Amino acid sequence: MKLEDELTNLKAPVKGKEQERKLLARELAQEKKKHKSALKRLDNARRQIMETQGNAAEEERNRTRKIAAAETSLASAKEQVDPLKEQVSVHLREYQDIEPAVNQVKETKEGTEKQVHAVNQKLKQMQAESGDGRAALTVFGRHCTKLHDVSPSCL
Repeated sequence: MKLEDELTNLKAPVKGKEQERKLLARELAQEKKKHKSALKRLDNARRQIMETQGNAAEEERNRTRKIAAAETSLASAKEQVDPLKEQVSVHLREYQDIEPAVNQVKETKEGTEKQVHAVNQKLKQMQAESGDGRAALTVFGRHCTKLHDVSPSCL
């Protein structure tokens, strides 16, 4: 018994150390899992950063392309605007040159139309006073009778 007790006493530190070793092995396994998880998170973060940088670079290229296209379009529009401005100024000058003459012609036409209307009214009045109108017109001379013969077709 003594030997058994002595053996048990000697094995006690070994058992304690084995339990510590098992505990440390479990902790090591847990820490390895944590390490593996941390590595996965790190890889995911790196991948996201790379994707973000890739997306940012792609977006920058797209913006640059759009800006270049807009600048080209603007330059083209400016090239088209200059000749149009010149045409507008030419047409404006022509209009300003012609407008007074056109207004004068309109006024002359309106005045002439008013005079023709007044003459026609006078002729109708004279015809109404003398029946067929020949007698009233003879006071103006023989040419007026010819005018009277022509005027009904003109009236």
